[in-house]
Amino acid sequence: MRTSQTPQEWAAQLDQATKNKQPIKPISTTDPDIDLPFAYAVQSAWREHAISQGRRVVGHKIGLTALSVQQQFGVNQPDSGTLYADTEIPNGETVPINRLIQPRIEAEIAFVLGRDITHQDITTAELLRSIEFILPSFEIVDSRIENWNIKITDTVADNGSAAGYVVGTTPVRLDSLELSLCGMVLKQNNEIVSTGCGAACLGHPLNALKWLVTHKLSLNEPVKAGDIISKRSARPYVFLIPE
Repeated sequence: MRTSQTPQEWAAQLDQATKNKQPIKPISTTDPDIDLPFAYAVQSAWREHAISQGRRVVGHKIGLTALSVQQQFGVNQPDSGTLYADTEIPNGETVPINRLIQPRIEAEIAFVLGRDITHQDITTAELLRSIEFILPSFEIVDSRIENWNIKITDTVADNGSAAGYVVGTTPVRLDSLELSLCGMVLKQNNEIVSTGCGAACLGHPLNALKWLVTHKLSLNEPVKAGDIISKRSARPYVFLIPE
């Protein structure tokens, strides 16, 4: 039987878990009937609360872009979350571990849009014209769910497990490289811990961006000029705190 929890009540629990650094039990086990639309309603309610507290939305993140990960979660599409101005960690500064619960990090590509996108049937050419530049980035993820014991509804409700992000300071024009062949090597203490390339993300990073645009418009949440779109890849996370 579904619990009496509303999206606003779940959002309040997740917000409190963030502030207290005390994760909650998986939403998917507490209420196994919760579906993806309800999980996005929780995320939306949490975002509305954040905005009411003076926080500013600056973009979006894309997750579950690898087929193998989608199969793990039993879904056939990526997921999304919201990026806030106050979760940016300036390049070169220290990640505030004491504010986090069970953080991990991943190297990514970030798109920065140069114009609003207001229609779902956007073409590839229109999408390319909408990208002002790209940046290398890190995403800090941190689940508010105990022991990262998550299903798709848990991570969607939990804002895609978003906790922070870092972007590079040298903008790169899209026509200066081939994104599908763009490679990454992530090192921890001078040891390679993760590698990958753009093609691991739905075949091409632009496919992920197009999904995000269409998805957000379906929720009546158009993406805007200046938005940062952080694309999560198929590469494994690296723990910021040793297990």
